[in-house]
Amino acid sequence: RFRAKVFGEAYQTEFADGIDHDPFDQYSIHVLVRDVDTQQIVACTRIITPAAKHALGRYYSETEFQLDDYLADKQDVYEIGRTCVDVSYRGGKVLAVLWMGMLPLVFNQLKAKHLIGTVSVNLSASPQKIIATEAYIHAKAKTKKLKSLSPFCLDNYLSAQDAMFSDVWLNEPTAKQIKQQHKQQSKNAKHKTEMPVYDKKQVPSLIKKYRRVGAVFSKQGSFDPVFNCVDYFISIEVNKRLAMKLSMVCKLIELGNVKNRLKKAA
Repeated sequence: RFRAKVFGEAYQTEFADGIDHDPFDQYSIHVLVRDVDTQQIVACTRIITPAAKHALGRYYSETEFQLDDYLADKQDVYEIGRTCVDVSYRGGKVLAVLWMGMLPLVFNQLKAKHLIGTVSVNLSASPQKIIATEAYIHAKAKTKKLKSLSPFCLDNYLSAQDAMFSDVWLNEPTAKQIKQQHKQQSKNAKHKTEMPVYDKKQVPSLIKKYRRVGAVFSKQGSFDPVFNCVDYFISIEVNKRLAMKLSMVCKLIELGNVKNRLKKAA
């Protein structure tokens, strides 16, 4: 019910009986974060176990990407998915709590060697968000050419956006013009890059945090028509280096929260 509430509000979609559920849930370990004062769930994720692969024939991400070759030589693969945070608790700290709470589970109990999954960009938000995300992933992240079963094309999306909203753009720049502005900014930048300059604030925080811990992203996104979003496949090797990076990211998040509290107090 919590997932249905968060996803329903974010993606303007409805779930039968107000519950977000699929066949992978019964083969998953569900991790929750609660507010210690109210005991209300404020964040959750699920870890899909290899039992799902044996019983259902695939991981969830294989419904969107061709991963046979990529997974062929990998063992003890667990999939993280359906991560969501209550809108009132967003800003990074809750994700830090969620990740640090999962560390003993992933490392000590499950003894996972690889974590896979997908991260999403909501297309209902604004063209700037997907433009910034595509630029960020191609410019900053490690990527692999993995075949999407429903390939997303940024140029086609922007053209469709312009056609759909041509009568209401008025003085606002069109989606394609926004992309052109990014390219022009890149040409004028001191250090030229192949990718356009982007607004980092527009990139979903989960994508930025996965990149910081060394995740590998699919170069191509997959379009999900049900949620009207673009999903990118991610893969992370579980090792001591990952534990150190996760700890560092969580400490940086907490440091940022402390600084914000000090500013408010001042």
